[in-house]
Amino acid sequence: MFCHRSFILLYIFLFSIRSKNVVNLLVIGEGVEGVSDANATIHWEDRHLKQDRRYNAKSTIITNDVVWNDHKGKPIKANRCGTISHKKINGEWYMVGSESHKQTDSWFDKGDVYLYKSATLGSNSWRKVKKVHDFSPGTNLTSSTCEIIQRFDDPNIIIIHCRFKVFISYTGIKGKYTMNVLDLPEPPPTDGSIIRFGGSSTYQEGKDLYMIASRARVALDGNHTRSMYIYKMNSNWTDFDRDSDPISWSWSSFEAPMVTKMGKWYYIFASKTRGWRDSRTYYRIARSLEGLADVKTSEVVMHPSNTEEIKSMGTQFCFFQRFGNGKWMFGGRRHPSEAPELFAKQYGKNVMVPARFIKNVPHVYWKYSFNWRKYDYKNPSSDNHTHFGYGHKSVPCVDSTDKFWVKYKGNKRWKIDCGVLDDPEGRTKRCNRHMELEMKCPVSCKTFGCK
Repeated sequence: MFCHRSFILLYIFLFSIRSKNVVNLLVIGEGVEGVSDANATIHWEDRHLKQDRRYNAKSTIITNDVVWNDHKGKPIKANRCGTISHKKINGEWYMVGSESHKQTDSWFDKGDVYLYKSATLGSNSWRKVKKVHDFSPGTNLTSSTCEIIQRFDDPNIIIIHCRFKVFISYTGIKGKYTMNVLDLPEPPPTDGSIIRFGGSSTYQEGKDLYMIASRARVALDGNHTRSMYIYKMNSNWTDFDRDSDPISWSWSSFEAPMVTKMGKWYYIFASKTRGWRDSRTYYRIARSLEGLADVKTSEVVMHPSNTEEIKSMGTQFCFFQRFGNGKWMFGGRRHPSEAPELFAKQYGKNVMVPARFIKNVPHVYWKYSFNWRKYDYKNPSSDNHTHFGYGHKSVPCVDSTDKFWVKYKGNKRWKIDCGVLDDPEGRTKRCNRHMELEMKCPVSCKTFGCK
């Protein structure tokens, strides 16, 4: 039964559980040096059912681990971060974001802003409205995270904030948007350091609008210091209120901030900086916006719990938002275009799952598919991750040690940890390296999204 030159994979469909759309596959491996003989079962999500992909404007079913398509069956391009309007605008929720792209492309030549709408929030209920802005190559501009808001005093004024850029339409959602690039209210550094304006979001309270932004200061020696800023916007919401001092504090290694309010408590959520990898989500809570600067940082509770391989449901934090009385949801994003070695395309870019507060502590519950209007937020339930703890990559190695061994051709070295395949430096180099390996478990260069 033991063979040192071959590794036999027998895929046997055991059964299909339609309610969870899960197909169980049994992977049986012949014994190989350095690899356990134990049989192992992989659970794959069968995410290609027609009912998950067919456009339905009335759907309230949110399905995760799939590619979200618009009404024409094309993948949604509002991927960074794919935020959704905090309130309905003319009876619809609007999703706004910029298009993902491969890291091999120029960062500054991409990031076009797209807008979609849905009356019901179902993952297959989104209709493309328009491309808000097409960035010209070589302009040194891109959009990244965006948020859309409607003026309280004039429903025809629509404002989209994307970091330090503002897009304004005075003729409604479908109108023509003009772009303004904002200057920071503070004077530039005089010590030669550079200020980088990171991910941002907005928070409305009455007639006042605030921009929450992560900023990094890069010194001449390359050292980074990251801080959080809460800026009050002017009365038109189109620029900073330059007569007001921002609320700020040093918050090292945190990005993608968002502020919300639950009862009398203000929350700020943010994720850890981990490049394109999934990351843990954290929060602060205070009785005022100013108070957020001086309180402790805690981690959002995930169900199932975070592991070293799956953090924040295999995503980076995007939003923590209320969509009805007591109906809170966590939104996350994935980056299969930017980092195919970390995220497999078939699991999609958008994630929305139910959430709630327990004694003021935010909790998030993983669901493969759920009806967000009928879900019991007071007595929440969650699904188990079926990726053997390996996040949302393509087919993982599943020998009983949760690791696998590789052997270089022409080299006698054995027992090289699988981390060699997850080296963050150089995708091309990594893919070439994969092609020269004799894999001793079901994984290959193609598995990690490389060509």
